Amino acid sequence: MLSAIDVDSMTVVSQYGAPAGHPYTSVLAVRDPLDATRTLVVAASGGADALYFYHFDGANLTPDRTANLGLSGFPTSLVATPDGASAFALQSDGNSVTAIDLRRRRTRSTRLVGFSPVGAALLLRDGQPSRLLVCNEGLMRYAPLASPALIPMFMTPPPNLDAASSLDVVALDASANVSAQPSTEGPVHMDRPPDGIRVIGGAHPSAVAISPDGSYAFVTMANVDRIAVVSLTGTARVVTGIDLRLFPKGPYGTQPSALAISRDGRRLYVALSGLDAIAVLDSSNPLGLRRLGLIPSDDYPAGLALSDDDRSLYVVNAKGYGPEGNDVPSTLQRIDLAQQNLVRDTYTALGSTRISHTAPHNPIVSPIGSLQTSSRINHVVLVLEEDKTFDSMLGDLVDAAGRAHGNGDPALTAFGATVTPNLHVLARSYALADNFYADARTMILGHEYALGGIASDYSQMRSLEGALSREDPEDYARFGYIFNMLALHRITYRDYGDLMLLRGYDVDSSPIDPLDRFSPTTNLGGTYSLDTPALAALRGHVDESYPGWNLRIRDERRAREFVRDYDALVLAHHAPRFSVVWLPDDRGGTREEVADGDRALGVIVSHVTRSPAWKDTAIFVMPADAGTQRDHVNEQRSYALVISPYAKHGFVGHRHLSTVSVLKTEEELLGLPPLSLGDLLASDMSDFFTDRPNFTPYTARPVESQPE
Repeated sequence: MLSAIDVDSMTVVSQYGAPAGHPYTSVLAVRDPLDATRTLVVAASGGADALYFYHFDGANLTPDRTANLGLSGFPTSLVATPDGASAFALQSDGNSVTAIDLRRRRTRSTRLVGFSPVGAALLLRDGQPSRLLVCNEGLMRYAPLASPALIPMFMTPPPNLDAASSLDVVALDASANVSAQPSTEGPVHMDRPPDGIRVIGGAHPSAVAISPDGSYAFVTMANVDRIAVVSLTGTARVVTGIDLRLFPKGPYGTQPSALAISRDGRRLYVALSGLDAIAVLDSSNPLGLRRLGLIPSDDYPAGLALSDDDRSLYVVNAKGYGPEGNDVPSTLQRIDLAQQNLVRDTYTALGSTRISHTAPHNPIVSPIGSLQTSSRINHVVLVLEEDKTFDSMLGDLVDAAGRAHGNGDPALTAFGATVTPNLHVLARSYALADNFYADARTMILGHEYALGGIASDYSQMRSLEGALSREDPEDYARFGYIFNMLALHRITYRDYGDLMLLRGYDVDSSPIDPLDRFSPTTNLGGTYSLDTPALAALRGHVDESYPGWNLRIRDERRAREFVRDYDALVLAHHAPRFSVVWLPDDRGGTREEVADGDRALGVIVSHVTRSPAWKDTAIFVMPADAGTQRDHVNEQRSYALVISPYAKHGFVGHRHLSTVSVLKTEEELLGLPPLSLGDLLASDMSDFFTDRPNFTPYTARPVESQPE
């Protein structure tokens, strides 16, 4: 939705719907070069690969008579020249920038830049555009394979300092065309290449602002919580920067993603998307940036602008509020800078972070800080289901006496005990979290939180922009996923189906009987047509016969493949200390698909509880996200189970927890440090455990076929 807002009253005065359901990715407003009495609004839509033109008369948005302008490559950002006659569109998937003639509403010139350009700013000389600075946050350019492959390449993207995590300096001619020739200054190298061991994700340079005198550029490095300072005098180069982590040498996660600089250059404002705050920096000396404080914002600030008098700061918060869990409208926030008390506001912003509330010392899970691995739990299995709220699955849950077990509303239960008898028995018998919230609103982001503690800014914005979600190298947070930390600490692990949904993946189109519950699976569920690499740390740690994302394959077949593979490892005395098992079929949402997932859950838990490893195993079960079902508490409320000899049987935990709480508890059990700010600040699940074990195995309940 494109909205025009009266900033005096902060009310919406006009709106125009997105084209064909594709979200707008960037908007700019200029004085119409065809009519100086009108405001021309240009909106990019990445999903539609087009620019749309509108007029705004102060009260209404109306479409321009010009047809939309088609572009290729997912346009993400727009920058206009001061006279409003030209604009530049960055195309993330096309690795290019296109100059737009706004008078004629047509493209003028295009040139390639680095990988996944996402942010840009114009450098002026004598008031005229001279160069365009372009932030490239990608890691590689993907190309078709000679023939589709059944298994992706498990490797770190090849190093390319010029195009990966770089800043392009694009020369402009007198007509504001982009030069097809590389700049004599060359790309500015902003980061070292990932090594796949300690550096997993790129630095993600994503936004740039230029000092009023044109001498310096400030670049957000969203994946490493840093502002880089680039000298523009002579050959452009990085000269210094400032760290914006929550505390010195802490894990990454504040995610600086947008900038605004005052007209006198003395203040630099930085949107910290991961902290829901705006950092205020003293930029009077660009070579010595200083942190002054924080201003709290709404959910996920991603755009900043200053009023003409620098008195008001406008913040676009990309997630905002909505009546349903999956509604993600943005909000506009106006901050009166003259009224700010930075000391007070900094404490307010910090007080809004999730603080670890570890229960009293437990012999099974040690409090954060000591990270001492208990000798009693040496194996962890994470079972990831899909997109369900607490009420939709467990709203009807009762104990043996018929009393409500957990805070559920049976009126909102869509997949009750007759559809998911295994989930119900396990939730009643072991430890259940009923005040548990999904950190993500989409599937891929849910898996990033579950396995990495955070979703990268690239993943967050691509999801909000309507891009097809994938698990490519650009999506990786700096330290990657729990697999990377396990590899670093020489702890064994196994992946069943997760992190395999890459760009170029197509589900297997061969005929499959949807009622087939027993035949063996043979591959990852599809083919790979591009050279997109999978996470290097997974090489040799993936069951290549376990299907990932393919809803035409039943979860019960997946469960039987897990049993086959896991048994072989246990028999060889190589049982992985950490395993993740993805059961995606219930995302389809029919009663039979959900019942299929419950059969699979019963098979997995029943088998593991009869395995020699059961005596020191903890199984965690949770959906990766909350989906579209209703819940009487909150549409993001979901559930988590802890199944273990050391789990408190019949326990219901009411403390506030989230997806990342499970990851944090897994890390504590395995003796791992946090991967990101997300799992550092999450509450753990230490109170779900006891030091008095019950080794009784679980027997799977039969699940009847469900009529639709």
